[in-house]
Amino acid sequence: MARSKLLIDYGWTDDGNIQILYRVSENMLTNGIVSIPAALKAFVQGKFALVTGDNSKIGTFVVKDNSAWGLGPFFSRRGGEPDDYLLMVFDLSLRIVAVQIGDSSLTDQLGVSDPSAPKSAALEAGDTSETMNESCVPPK
Repeated sequence: MARSKLLIDYGWTDDGNIQILYRVSENMLTNGIVSIPAALKAFVQGKFALVTGDNSKIGTFVVKDNSAWGLGPFFSRRGGEPDDYLLMVFDLSLRIVAVQIGDSSLTDQLGVSDPSAPKSAALEAGDTSETMNESCVPPK
């Protein structure tokens, strides 16, 4: 699976957090590494506590430039398979990233209409419908 097809969408939540949705790959499961979108590089850097949806601390997630690592303990405890979806929500003020793995229903929470088409492909095709990463400017 090509890297560009792993990033499904990203952007700001209404409460000022950053969320990124990925499609899980075999490499992601093996090495616990993901790419951070360039548009978020200025906001998401350094160390974050890695927690699950029920606030169980699993480890430390580290972001440097456009690379991030530390998902290995999450996948070891929670499992996962290629083509699952991984949702990451960054609370920048608390330095916490909450991770959740699931099926395509995670895309429904984010308003992603076609999870098989990454946002970049939709933009290239001229799709201007509102999506999560329409603007990478923090909400006011």
